[in-house]
Order: sequence, then C-alpha cells, then structure tokens
Amino acid sequence: MADTARGAVSMTPVVTIAADSDADAVDAIHHNIKTSVGGDCTFSFQDGDDNWFYAPNVIVTNSSEELFGASDNATDLVGASGDQTNGPDEAAGAAVTFTDDSTADCDADKVWFLLVKNTGTSDTSNTATTNSVYFSLDGGAAAHGTADQIEVPAGEAWIGRVNGPVMSNILIISGQTRAAGAAATVNSSTSVRCTVVAIVEDVA
Repeated sequence: MADTARGAVSMTPVVTIAADSDADAVDAIHHNIKTSVGGDCTFSFQDGDDNWFYAPNVIVTNSSEELFGASDNATDLVGASGDQTNGPDEAAGAAVTFTDDSTADCDADKVWFLLVKNTGTSDTSNTATTNSVYFSLDGGAAAHGTADQIEVPAGEAWIGRVNGPVMSNILIISGQTRAAGAAATVNSSTSVRCTVVAIVEDVA
C-alpha cells in the first residue's frame, strides 16, 4: 500500500441540434462518438521521498508568477504557502512547505501529480469571478494567449500526471477566458483564488 492520488476525468460530446419552426433546439450526444469518454487518473507514491503539497488559497494575479515558489524557496503568490494551517493570511515570501511541515526546495523538487482548481472566486471572501487561470510546466512565462498554456476556467479543475517538472518551473497567471493576451477585471479584481494539490518528489 502507498499514498495515492485517485482522480478521474470524463467528457460528454454534446451537439446542439438547431431549432426550426416546429421544434425547439435540443442537445444530443455526437452520433459518431455515441458515449461519454473518460478514465481514471491516479498516481501513487514511488518511495519515501514523495510528499503531499496542499494550498487551498492560492491567489493568482494577472502577472506571471511561479505557482509554488521562487528561487529563494518562498512563494511569490499571496496566500500560496504550502502550509495553510494558519489560514489565508500567509503573505508572499512565506516558506513553501509540504503537509508534513518539511520545507520544499523549489529549484530541485519535482512534481509528478498536479491538481489546479479554479474556485470561481477572486479572494477568500468568495467574491465571484469569471476569470480563468493559465499555467505552463516548462519554465516559460505564463500568458493568456500563448498556445502552450493550460487554461482552467472559473469553477473548473485540471488534473493530471506530469513528468517531473521542477516546482519553480510551473508558472501561472489569471486572465479572461480564451483571451488573446487580455487580463479581465471582474468585480474590480483580476485575481483568481485557486486550490492546488500535488505529489512532489523531495530530491534532497
């Protein structure tokens, strides 16, 4: 037995059949695909070097920032410290830690499983937002309109096994959904509150 992240993904291909003079529009499953398509997404600890990371209140802004931590192993994002037991008031610059309170080396430790949830809010007061977040895994700047970004719209989540990017190489930014480089302001804010869960290998 080993610690395991157990997830699943599913997609239903829905086609809207247009209305005409005698019938309303109706949704139907695509006739070629015929069914929902999905599968499990799991990852188990490989050895004693793997750790859980959890941060429920990552406040993502419209400036590209490292999701986990900068070269000083402290977070760039307000409220994004790995240790969230003290609530959402942890400031930028707090040490990035795992759930067992050990400290991450953000320039060396590797991510093997990642979940990013866009809560659809901009802060811990649950102010609603329709902004998406965009993130990259290769150390390149996060951007709203770049083709290699992963978009997570408001209220949605992204989950997957990743191939060991170093923590500091995952960058994230907020922006309009399907934006071409635009940062939308919703309820006077461009921020998005995300929840992040990861399994990380402590390389040291």
